[in-house]
Amino acid sequence: MNGIEQCFKKPTLLSILSWSRYSIFSLLFLVPAAHGYTFFSPRSQTVNAARELVGWQQFINIPAHDRCSYSTFSATPEYTQSFKENQLAEYFFGCPTRIFSGSQVSARGEHDILADYFGLPTDFQSSVTFKPRVQNALLDLDWYQSLDNLWSGAYIRVHAPLVYAAWEMNMCESIEQPGTNAYPAGYMASSAVERSVLESSVTNAFCRKQTVGDMQPLTAGRICCSKRTRTNVAEVQVALGHNPILCDTHHFGWNIRTSIPTGCRSRGDFLFEPMIGNGGHWELGAGLTGHVTAWSSACENHAVALYSDLNVTHLFTARQRRSFDFTANGCLSRYMLLEQMSAPLVSGLEVNRGAPIVEVPVQNQYSGKLIPAVNVTTLWANISVDAQVDFVIKAAYTYKNCTVDIGYDLWFRSKEKMGCREQFPNNAYALKGDTQLYGFALDNPSVFVALNGTQHAATIQGGQAPGNSDFTNDNVDNPGPATFNSLPLFTPTATVNGSAQAILLTDADLNNTSGLAPRALSQMLFFHAGYDWHTCNGTNPFVGVGASVEWGNRTDHVTTALSQWGVWLKIGFNR
Repeated sequence: MNGIEQCFKKPTLLSILSWSRYSIFSLLFLVPAAHGYTFFSPRSQTVNAARELVGWQQFINIPAHDRCSYSTFSATPEYTQSFKENQLAEYFFGCPTRIFSGSQVSARGEHDILADYFGLPTDFQSSVTFKPRVQNALLDLDWYQSLDNLWSGAYIRVHAPLVYAAWEMNMCESIEQPGTNAYPAGYMASSAVERSVLESSVTNAFCRKQTVGDMQPLTAGRICCSKRTRTNVAEVQVALGHNPILCDTHHFGWNIRTSIPTGCRSRGDFLFEPMIGNGGHWELGAGLTGHVTAWSSACENHAVALYSDLNVTHLFTARQRRSFDFTANGCLSRYMLLEQMSAPLVSGLEVNRGAPIVEVPVQNQYSGKLIPAVNVTTLWANISVDAQVDFVIKAAYTYKNCTVDIGYDLWFRSKEKMGCREQFPNNAYALKGDTQLYGFALDNPSVFVALNGTQHAATIQGGQAPGNSDFTNDNVDNPGPATFNSLPLFTPTATVNGSAQAILLTDADLNNTSGLAPRALSQMLFFHAGYDWHTCNGTNPFVGVGASVEWGNRTDHVTTALSQWGVWLKIGFNR
């Protein structure tokens, strides 16, 4: 079964109409979706209006009556875990399962990822399935303080979740052909690279810390099999508000709110890095809150009330480190190999062009170092978000001291925007593709010369058409026979081409969109049941349990918000 078949079963009319897993284009043409992002930004653990509202509504936004003011405190331990792993895998890879195959595999699929880029043998082949999972264990501390002694109906509210986050990509690899080929002399180094020093699997390659030939190890965008974990306070969220309408049966109010960033910022060292908080953004916005008692029994033992909160904030610029693909080379192009280029290291290297033949001195030459592109396309950038919306509405049924809540939460975040970004070095790198890097003297193969062949249109699937199976570089940019001091250079079997001239990369080649989170939307249903005590000393404790299920909606044919379920315990007191 090839990669396309693993990604897509036979499409049905229902699957096409529901857009449940793939874009219409992908279903019709049976290819992995063309999208693929380098960074996933979930809803901050602090931003959950449902968790904030349930279980204590009877003790906040209420008249002070004979008290000058009152305060309420709650502690909410919660556990959440993501589901719909395939959709999250599609977000990064376009498809939950990808085939990796070497350049010399005879039946390579059109959409196979080139295994050569990862230090694997040219006859290697494996199938890799990704099932990302996000788990959060948190303790949300929430404090509400009425300010009726200063201004009737005024209040301040502060809450901050302490979060333990565990993220894992859950790579599962099935090696179909481990491969026996060594790299021939000149392909990845000036000498042959034996099979024994090549990588043994894609799983190891994504975590590798060793050099293979001229190929440097990954220092960014890595994927490790073990969980990545972090523990931190997500944010400190503060709201200062006023309820101009406030009585026992209904209220309406507004607030000004801000979030003080205390969580983590993206660094790009790993593709699937655990995120706590909102990425280091300061937030400023406003909120509306209100409720109305829709029905109560004559003895007031039973009541049904509707509650709603709406919070809207702007996320100011935060400095974060993001990875970027290349615009012309498509999804995952950041995992291709770059040739580090320099001014000619030796004089006498030329490329023959035209008829009659003209020997063209090269302007740039491979400098002897292959670098995974992600190592140099992972850059610091200023990121901001125009708007984030968190809306919750719920019905609360009360019987004496017991309360049951059921409700709906809608979360939306507009797409990220980028201001200043660290610059990619201009004219310092070129795409290798499947280029032969070195040529050799015919009469003395121990004499080698670094070439200047580049492949500006290579992709993660392979080098430029029609390929380079004989390592003669017929598919490099502007090809022509390479000579050194007017003598032809060779692979072990034939003459080899260089580029006249090489095509180098510039900062403008980066796809800025690939490193920015698109707009995201999720919908949640939740349930909570609680009980409170009214004591004679004025301290009223309460306790409750709840659960939620949240679904991420699709944006531009890909799910950009986390689908997750959660359970919590909420305890606290009012005084």
